[in-house]
Amino acid sequence: MNIPYCFFPENFVKRGSSLFYWLSDFIRKSKPEIELDFKRAEIKTSVSAYISAALFSDFVLFLFMTLFVSMILLRYRSGYALAIAVLVSFVISLFIFFQQMTYPRVIVNKKVKSIERYLLPALRTMQIQVSSGIPLYDIITSISNEDYGGVSEQFKKAIKEINAGMHQINALENVAAENPSLYFQRIIWQIITAVKSGSDLGVVLNEIVQSLAEEQIVQVQEYGSKLNPLTMFYMLIVVVVPALALTFFVVIGSFISINSSTLKALFWGMYVVVMFFQLFFLSMISSKRPNLL
Repeated sequence: MNIPYCFFPENFVKRGSSLFYWLSDFIRKSKPEIELDFKRAEIKTSVSAYISAALFSDFVLFLFMTLFVSMILLRYRSGYALAIAVLVSFVISLFIFFQQMTYPRVIVNKKVKSIERYLLPALRTMQIQVSSGIPLYDIITSISNEDYGGVSEQFKKAIKEINAGMHQINALENVAAENPSLYFQRIIWQIITAVKSGSDLGVVLNEIVQSLAEEQIVQVQEYGSKLNPLTMFYMLIVVVVPALALTFFVVIGSFISINSSTLKALFWGMYVVVMFFQLFFLSMISSKRPNLL
């Protein structure tokens, strides 16, 4: 059972998770989309077992953090030490629980990116092989053995089912139905329709590739329009503001008596803030990158 931010042994968490089965069932019924995320993320653990284990690990973490924070605050004779420790521990434990609940969705999003990033190259390879007269089964086998990321993984599932005796159309239908990528689903259903109706698969693939290439261009243009304001904010926060702040500290330091240790602390603090915003902007740029690129 792979639970993120779980700092305790797996056997210990499994034994204690039974205490929270009643609450995990309530959460599962109130958020039915979690089951779909689990299915698409291919997590073998049941939803109730996962949620109950996450609740138990967060509860134990809450107790340890409350004890640890209260001991630190009591050492400095801080008032309301227990109340502050409970509040801080509860907020952190609640944040971790929400991160654990979104973990299946994170896996699904990674699968979608891995599929859609290699979708256009894989389709162009299929287009070339179809025009050469290669059968569909051999094309699927070839793509599954190549390095096309999530596309190869999905075709491996289809090949496994076909080799087990299932018809290739039914195998492709199963792969499309369980896939989280809308682009991949649409393309597979178009291929299935073409095969069932006896249409020219080469013509269908040519139209799919052309449509997907146009969609890629649109996504690139939208990505560029999103980067323009981000670039302006980046220059403002990471370049302009630190330069003005540095000048301000130097001028103020010449008028009032600020010792060197205080100035060093201010400069190091500003350095940390700038680094934080740089990492923040890098993560934003990476998250807004289109999946088809």
